[in-house]
Amino acid sequence: MLLNSPIIQSISRSLVPASGADERTAVLVGTPLPQVSDRSVTELFADTPAVDDVSLRAEPPHGLVVIVNEHTPVAMSPRGKQYVVFSEAGVELAEIPAKKAQEFDLPVVASASDVADQEVFDTITEVLGSLPDDLRDQVRAASGSSIDSIELELSSGKTVMWGNNTQADKKVQVLEALLGLDKAQAAEISEYDVSAPDFPVTR
Repeated sequence: MLLNSPIIQSISRSLVPASGADERTAVLVGTPLPQVSDRSVTELFADTPAVDDVSLRAEPPHGLVVIVNEHTPVAMSPRGKQYVVFSEAGVELAEIPAKKAQEFDLPVVASASDVADQEVFDTITEVLGSLPDDLRDQVRAASGSSIDSIELELSSGKTVMWGNNTQADKKVQVLEALLGLDKAQAAEISEYDVSAPDFPVTR
């Protein structure tokens, strides 16, 4: 059985354009289905940082669904009129137009100095990657003058002094508890400091 044109499905936020995926997998057309493996198809995307891996699902008699699994983006940073999207490891996954960046709604690392200092930038993306999805969705921007002074800006306008990337689980628990305070208490708070999670401070 020879393969017809593969059907592309993308998991996550579609950093890989469908047209680009179609072009890469076009070489598979006419290949006997038993000769097409996950590994061989993943290799077609080897130079695409956004792709984590690829899995396949056969659709007899001649069909194949190629499922593109992307790395999870946790932050973006402006570059000219575009935005660069990064993984929690600080790896550049893709460059996207500003309009598409709005759809992603990721925390923005806006300071050029943060991006220039690779160690600080990597710490920022590690911190963002350690947050559960619902908490990360509340983060509008992230910055840091050093690896020990990472700061998060929430969509509410409040800030979080996170510190470094240690004790992430405990910091998440403490911050979630503080964010869960009743409205009257929360109204008095403009900053949550969880840099020392055993002794959190609100200001």
